[in-house]
Amino acid sequence: MRLAFDTAGPDSGPPIVLLHGLTGSRERYSRLVDWLSSRGHRVVNVDLGGHGESAWADAYRASDYAIDVVELIETEQIGPAVIVGHSMGGTVAVTLATRRPEMVEALFLEDPALYATEEDISGAEEFMTQVRDWQSSGATEDEVVGVIGHWPSAHPDKTFSDLADADELAAYARALLAFDLAALEAFVRGDTFMGHEPGARAECPVTVIRADPALGAAFLPEHGDRYLAAVPQAQIVAVEGSGHSILGDPVGHGPYMKALDDLLSSL
Repeated sequence: MRLAFDTAGPDSGPPIVLLHGLTGSRERYSRLVDWLSSRGHRVVNVDLGGHGESAWADAYRASDYAIDVVELIETEQIGPAVIVGHSMGGTVAVTLATRRPEMVEALFLEDPALYATEEDISGAEEFMTQVRDWQSSGATEDEVVGVIGHWPSAHPDKTFSDLADADELAAYARALLAFDLAALEAFVRGDTFMGHEPGARAECPVTVIRADPALGAAFLPEHGDRYLAAVPQAQIVAVEGSGHSILGDPVGHGPYMKALDDLLSSL
């Protein structure tokens, strides 16, 4: 599948590929793109299949997403690249690194969904019903923003609008209106993880930055132990007080940027 993507920075710069999480889009990385490109990196910001401006797909396994990213890297001649992945994007990044290691210089995984847990799917049916209603009724971006701004966040007594600005809320509203719900259904069924091997050996440098388990983390402390047994060179950075979207969390943003800077400086 031909994926929608943007590029920024010099063509000759060290390449970085950004992979968003489930229900998201490449718009979540807009500010990170500016930071990376200003430091001389060639940044490729991707909408995964079924998300954003990319076409909807017939299947949504990690291997399917990874095949699409491989095709993009080959077509654009941008490998080997640092792969940055959030949540399910981290699952795709790990699949890519274990199946096509020659394409990956390093992995930066933001609270990656490497191991399926019950917490991953809690509330999914209610969420899918809401998004399906928006899509079928032709809801506007502003109407969606008006609802999601009041959704509770992982932080007690804070809503989405307390943590995200107007541009971020609008970007997520656009992502939800464009999203193929079959991708979430595949995640709930476990199809996304078919063929995914988090315990497979990865030879490249790896940084995993994980959220607070009390605030909806996908990558739990016990997952860190399991992952280090398979990938001992991995660096795991715990960010207490941060929710799942560490980059966009007021508590997590600083540690995220430092961990990414440390990884890139080490290459």
